[in-house]
This record gives sequence, structure tokens and C-alpha cells, in this order.
Amino acid sequence: MKIRSIPAPDKARPVLLLAADVSRDTLHLFSRFESGHHEVVAEDVIPNRTEAVERALAEAATLAAEHGLRGVRVLCEASGGYERALLAVARRAGHQTALISAEQVGQLTKAESLDTGKTDRKDARVIHLAAAMGRTQRHRDLPEPYVVLRHLTAFHDDEVRVTSAIRTRLQATLRDLFPDYDRSAQFTFSKTGRALLHGRLLCPHRLAQLGRTRLLATLRRRVPGVKTATGERLVTAAEASVRSAPPPAVAAVLSGRLAALVAELEVHEGQAEALKERIEALGAELKARDQLPPIDEAVSGITLFNLARIVGQTGPLSDFATKRQLLRYAGMNLRERESGQYKGQTRLSKKGRPMLRKVLGQAVFPVLRGDRLLGARYAERRERMVEQKARVAAMRKLLTVVWGAHRSREPFDPARVHVCQSEYALAA
Repeated sequence: MKIRSIPAPDKARPVLLLAADVSRDTLHLFSRFESGHHEVVAEDVIPNRTEAVERALAEAATLAAEHGLRGVRVLCEASGGYERALLAVARRAGHQTALISAEQVGQLTKAESLDTGKTDRKDARVIHLAAAMGRTQRHRDLPEPYVVLRHLTAFHDDEVRVTSAIRTRLQATLRDLFPDYDRSAQFTFSKTGRALLHGRLLCPHRLAQLGRTRLLATLRRRVPGVKTATGERLVTAAEASVRSAPPPAVAAVLSGRLAALVAELEVHEGQAEALKERIEALGAELKARDQLPPIDEAVSGITLFNLARIVGQTGPLSDFATKRQLLRYAGMNLRERESGQYKGQTRLSKKGRPMLRKVLGQAVFPVLRGDRLLGARYAERRERMVEQKARVAAMRKLLTVVWGAHRSREPFDPARVHVCQSEYALAA
């Protein structure tokens, strides 16, 4: 029998566990504790507003002091941001805070009352039960630069998604206007393609009227060095499209829509670029303060932009004692399913931060090429597993590389990435 010793909580003077079921407008509060030969139960429903929360926490602190408890610990589920005011007020008042997994609350609901019913009042009791069992998660109060990075990363992601949607609408409108347009999206959004869009020249009626010579002259004024073959190919496609394109009045409406979409696209592209610059500037500040792993882009291929976004999502890497803790925080730890003779598939748990996984997925692509940091190992894995699994393995490796570089604080060495510490020491 394997025996181990686990530190027991201090039961001499326990804290008052104040559980809160959080919604947009209200908080259902619940607490239960023993005092002498009696059990004290406290319940309340208050508005989810700062002043009401301050009063309720002051009452809880008074109750804890009256019964000899050593403070208040506020507990709740993550509720899409509605819990932030409660936790911020509790922290400012000097109380302990912790989170309870929504999944654990769901599973404990049946055990608490032996039924599957769900109410806000019951959820507060279940949150209290989970806390009493020690099933809490750390509530991290991140330093300001990391909070700013998280917001900037979310805003940048929004702008990129909006930009992608506008490009899709623009290409759909272009197909309606110009049936025989056969150039790629890469050309459409290139310098030449944008010059055509700005000049409202991607209209078959307009191109057919201009002809090859005038079109090339117009294009070369806007984009010096454009190839003659480009203009000839466009005019040929326009001459064919005139026979199947919308009538001039409809084409004029579609051309106007294209111009509006181009203007909207460039606004969002500008905002995305400005946000990227702010993320890089904040990353540089963290690097100057030695709060970013010492990873050189020229050696690793990991850009400052991607490194800053990753660390913004993880928060201070010093909070994680092991790489397994960091992988669990990202939801990239492996979940096994075995029972007796049954052996199920091993999958990612996906219980951590979705944005961290998304950023890792974006950051890993540049380092998967054959001559890059993870290229050789990725190619090896692709020979024995499907592409998605190989990419996820590379994402896990990238996160552990970032964590390891932070822990070592030594200049980054790519040769260290794929060998264990003893082999690296022998080679050195």
C-alpha cells in the first residue's frame, strides 16, 4: 500500500466560507459553519452591485469575528465576467478569494440533495460544499501589464475575425459583379488588387470601356512596375464578363458596395496593426524588466508579438512550479480513459484557457517549417500520426519551451529543446 502525507487544513480557527452563485443582476450568498454546539447558517440575495457587495462582505466579516473565525473566504464560479466585481471588492477588503469549477458544481449537485434540480439558491449551497471538500481553484489577481495584454490580445483577435469576415463578403460581392474574375484572393488584396478596388476598376463594364492601354496606364500611375500581362488578363476576363455581368445600374450598386467594404476593411486592418504594435511595445517592456522568457526571435523563430500574447494569457510564469501545472492551466494536459480491460482514447482535457490555446495554435505555425525550431520533430510526428495531433503536440512543446526558458533564465539554445537535461550537459 502506498502511503503519503498531505498537509491538513488548520481546523483550530477555520475561515468563514462565503459561497456566491453569481448572475448578471443578483448574488445568492450562502455560508454554514459550526459554533460551539450549534450550526450557523447564513443566506441572502443581494444585487450584483459594488455597494451591496461591500455591505454583505462587511456583515460576513462581522459574523466571522463574532464566532472566532479567522476571516472570510469568498467563493464562486467563473460566470462570464459577472463575478469580477465580487472578487475585486473582496480582494480590496482583504478577504481570501477562490474559484470553484462549474463542472464540479454540476457533478456535486446530485450528491448535495440527491436530485437533479437546479436553482440559484441550491447552486450556492453546492459551491459551499465543494469549498468545504477543498475542491477550489486559485483566483489569480494578475499584475496590471498581464491584464492589459489579455485585453489587447482579445481586441486584436476581434479585429482579425472582423477583417476575415469583410474579406469574405468582399470576394462574394466581387463574384456577383465580375463573373469571370479569375484572380486569387492573394492578388485581390495585394497592392495591385487594392489599387483596382480603390479606383473602382474591378467592374467589367468599366474595364471593357478602358481597354488594355488605358488600364495599364492607370495602373502604372498607381502601382509602378505592374506587369503588362496583368492588365491584358483583366481586360480579357472583363470582355467575357460583360455578356453575363449584371446590368450597368446593378453593377454601379455592387461597385459602391465594394468601395464601402474596402474602406471598412482598411479601418479594421489599421486597428489590428495598431493593437499589434501595442502588444509588441508592452512585450518589450516586460522583456526589459526580465518578466519575459529570454527567447531570441532570430534564434527561435518565436516573434515578440507571439511571445507577449502567450505570456499575457499565462500570466506570470513564476506562478507555475511545474510544466504540468502550466499545461493544465492551458487545458492541454492529456485526459486518459481506462477501466479494467477497456482502454479509451487519450485526448486533451480542454478545461483551461481557450484563448491561450488559440494563441498557441497561431504562434506554432511559423516554427513548424523544416528548418525552424520544431520543424524536424513535427515532420517526424507527421509520419506516424494525423496532422491535427502532430500540431497539438507541437503546441504543447512550444508552451513547455516558453516555460523552460523562463525557469532557466539562460540564453536560449535551440539544441536544448529536444534533449533531456543530462544529455545536454554531456554534450556541453
